[in-house]
Amino acid sequence: MPDTATMSVLARKAAAGRARAPRHAVSVDHGQTPARALVRAIKRAGMPYPGLEAEPRDETVAWDQSLAAVTDALPEGGLLVILEGADRLRGILHLHQGFLDALIEVQTTGAVDSVEGQVRPATQIDAALSRDFIDMMLSSLETELEEQGFGDLLV
Repeated sequence: MPDTATMSVLARKAAAGRARAPRHAVSVDHGQTPARALVRAIKRAGMPYPGLEAEPRDETVAWDQSLAAVTDALPEGGLLVILEGADRLRGILHLHQGFLDALIEVQTTGAVDSVEGQVRPATQIDAALSRDFIDMMLSSLETELEEQGFGDLLV
């Protein structure tokens, strides 16, 4: 285990959350396991942010859509992140405007306002403040998928 004196506060909180998070046995269902892993990864990444409701909607996850299909389906606003993995495989991550606002608010004010703000273009500050959440979510997703035998989805 790394020396906690050299870890950032956010890293220590994330480590503490992972240590407290209960593990549940999940049966392998080749149709739903990756989607469930994504839901668990999002929830786990939201744990270090008190008041942040990281509760994904119950939507179908498609791992192999075309770029055109994905961009047509995206809602207005929010943060769009292009991910690049091994062998130049790419993915898209979109943080919905309401969630992005909540993530920024919890980090800057310590609370989440119940009033949803107007749709606006994401800024570089939004991207910078979202980076830790996204990194934790992707790391947790990788772990979840490897444990279930789906590690090749993130290659």
